Amino acid sequence: MKKLLPWIISGVLAVGLIGVVAYFLIFGNLLGNKQPMTAAQAAAAEKEKIAQMSASEIAEVSSDITDLTTNMADPSYVVKMSFSFQLADKDAKANFDLIKDLKVTPIIIRTLADTKPEDIQSAEGIEQLDAKLMKLINSSLPEESGKVVDVQVSNKIVSPL
Repeated sequence: MKKLLPWIISGVLAVGLIGVVAYFLIFGNLLGNKQPMTAAQAAAAEKEKIAQMSASEIAEVSSDITDLTTNMADPSYVVKMSFSFQLADKDAKANFDLIKDLKVTPIIIRTLADTKPEDIQSAEGIEQLDAKLMKLINSSLPEESGKVVDVQVSNKIVSPL
């Protein structure tokens, strides 16, 4: 019996530990019953944080690309646009400013080259362009450089050649 007792204790502890792990996997994590945040929920939380910023705070974390001129998907049209980017924090803005000519401007030019003139004539079309640019830019930025939290078209001229 003395040789069997350590095996019984080890078995009971193993089953108990497996039970505890299974409980937390099924019913929540160690800190409570929090659900993981989806991408949409994270974006909504970020937008709420942005809404609470003052004008001077927004200016401190914003960067502009002005007077970008390129052809559109319809070769008989040219677009001249300016963009304003709001970043997560001051460090993200500093990193963004270092690479905006190298990474961000080419992304915008490629995106506009695939865009038809009628796609950006409406407010909805411009909002779709903003969302597309934000997704493309954030996916191409290095992880440590921060993220773009808002993109706005600040000037737009679409003109036939």
